[in-house]
Amino acid sequence: MSLKYYNSIIRFSYFSALLFSFFIPFGFIINRYILALFIISGFLAGFPNFKFIWHKKNLFLIFTSLLFLLYLLSVLWSQNKFLAYVHIQKMLPIFFLPIVFALIPLHKRHKKNILLAFISGLFVASVYCFGNFVYQILSDSQFAQNFYSQPLGQLYSTFYIFDHTSYYSAYLVFSIIVIFKFFCDNTFPKFKKQIRFAGIFLVIVFALLTFLISSRAGLIGLVVLSFVLAYQNFKNIYIRVVLFSLLIFVSVMVFTNTRFIKTLGVFESVLEQEEFDKKTISKHSALRLVLWEASFDVIEENLFTGVGTGDVRDELWHKVVDDYGFELDKEFNPHNQFLSTFMATGIVGFLALLGIFVFGFMESFRKQNLFLLNLLILLFIHFQFETMMGRLNGILFFSFFLSILFYYNRKYADDSLIYF
Repeated sequence: MSLKYYNSIIRFSYFSALLFSFFIPFGFIINRYILALFIISGFLAGFPNFKFIWHKKNLFLIFTSLLFLLYLLSVLWSQNKFLAYVHIQKMLPIFFLPIVFALIPLHKRHKKNILLAFISGLFVASVYCFGNFVYQILSDSQFAQNFYSQPLGQLYSTFYIFDHTSYYSAYLVFSIIVIFKFFCDNTFPKFKKQIRFAGIFLVIVFALLTFLISSRAGLIGLVVLSFVLAYQNFKNIYIRVVLFSLLIFVSVMVFTNTRFIKTLGVFESVLEQEEFDKKTISKHSALRLVLWEASFDVIEENLFTGVGTGDVRDELWHKVVDDYGFELDKEFNPHNQFLSTFMATGIVGFLALLGIFVFGFMESFRKQNLFLLNLLILLFIHFQFETMMGRLNGILFFSFFLSILFYYNRKYADDSLIYF
């Protein structure tokens, strides 16, 4: 393969990754085709490195590949084959993206640009959602009345129009992590003042949006990562004391917002009762307690093999309705990714998913990769409250950015051949 042809493939893969990253917050169907082009071109560009990636220390690839294969295997005993096949199609990026980023020889500056494309896309998507929200207030009297009576509730349910609000909050907090990392690396030194101003502006906007949309996982992630970032980036003890004091004050404000207070009240009233009260449980936040308890029951009955990736919702529905005698108006997922994986694939699949986090945390400390550490913390928090890999956007966020950051500082065998 000629050097010119080889670099053309790498360049094509790089620009398709830029485009894909920009459109992630929009959830466009066309982005799936862009992703396919990135994966294919990435395999072609990284083919010379293929023999170097499968070694005993690369447990990240082993765990992600094992997790996908276990989901694929669970199709065999899934009763609902259609849902099983649909979910396996969604899970394909978890298998392919870690391999592509292990193969494709991109410089760190290219990976930074991919992350910047994501932040730019998120900002554009946020502006569009804000404009749509204002338009709805001005044009729809009922919508406006709902907003005036319960502003945070209306923002949570209707502001982000491209997907579930929980994913949007993960995007927002992750963007804050990226901006802080770029500050530390002194990225784009020629435009230091302009970049710093833009970065501070975006951090404020993204943090404010996270508070306003009031996703519980997003709020917890924002608070936890704020303390983590403050500790990582400010070494002076006096600055830390001031920042931590300010963050504690802000945290009190965050956790006393209306949606959080109501949730805590519902949880407390439910936990004080020996049996679940249907009127109380009818509130969505409290329903998660039932789903979590039912998930543990299903896991206990299918500990080794799981129920199959196509039957998680069905089994959960039957457990809640038949065994608990509680009527549901629709099927739900467990609202916890670890429980969902355990239910679908059994204990080995659960250990594979857990292994991704354990090995990721070990590597981030061993290599001082704080970028990776912070993303893992954010994902771990969101996995406690949402089945993020139940939707394609959650799978893409998990596999795409975790792979970038895991191989963020990676050196490649033919790195010197890249000239763009």
